[in-house]
Amino acid sequence: MLLNLSDIVSKNPNSSFVTYDESRNVSFELKFIDKKELNRLNQQFTKMQFNPKTQQREEQLDVDALRKEICRLGVIGWKGITLRWLIDQVPIDPAAIEGKDLDEEIDFSQDNLNFLCDKLYGIDNWIFDSVRNAENFKAVEAQKAQVKN
Repeated sequence: MLLNLSDIVSKNPNSSFVTYDESRNVSFELKFIDKKELNRLNQQFTKMQFNPKTQQREEQLDVDALRKEICRLGVIGWKGITLRWLIDQVPIDPAAIEGKDLDEEIDFSQDNLNFLCDKLYGIDNWIFDSVRNAENFKAVEAQKAQVKN
């Protein structure tokens, strides 16, 4: 069978909810980021800088800026992020949440996402791994194909 692989790859992959914390039903709506886009982002956030120790110009990756851009492009939303869940993740000022519903979902925003990535160990790595993993998005494509049939 003669098949051109570029013809069968989804041009606009759909987003998919991927579970982050199964015990609390926390999931993130992610968008697939392909290798070509990740390479472009790496180049965009890599700058040449002078290293005084070696007296040479060296490539320096701005990891924080790259992380924020991957989160901006790859994370569309979330489900299950509540004050109750957050209390288990980072120290919270009790006076700041006094009288608030601990089980009400916190609205998604890029600022809130950046806060989580800055404060929670490993969540940014999980996002980076998840937006590159086609396995997280194939169920959505399979469902679309079944609907057509």
